[in-house]
Amino acid sequence: MSFDGRAFLGSAHQLATLPPDGTPLDLEAANLRSAISRAYYAAFWRARAQYLRDGERLPRMDAHQTVIEAFRKSRYRARMTIGAHLFQLRSERNDADYQANIGTLPDLRRRAQRAIDVAAFVLAALDQLDT
Repeated sequence: MSFDGRAFLGSAHQLATLPPDGTPLDLEAANLRSAISRAYYAAFWRARAQYLRDGERLPRMDAHQTVIEAFRKSRYRARMTIGAHLFQLRSERNDADYQANIGTLPDLRRRAQRAIDVAAFVLAALDQLDT
């Protein structure tokens, strides 16, 4: 069975909307960071599938950068926009995964919601490429 990365967006939404009441602050922060990461992967997996469908091959190293740059450097505005959003999502994901201090919980909630919104936009834009 082939995995559809879109499912990661549902996971991101669930993680970002878990009720904070009674949830330890560290667990809420971990859920929000994970939501940002899953939002990125929802968009990346779908973009990667499009990239491969276009007949391209992925290098063994840094597939993320290869896919993002292919979209960013496209001559088509829709693809360039997708690439810009993927670049932004990857930066957010890197912060969420590797930076010890990326803001307060309210900041993290906003960042998680923004990542989910951007990933949803990217998925819709990628779907438009198929029509």
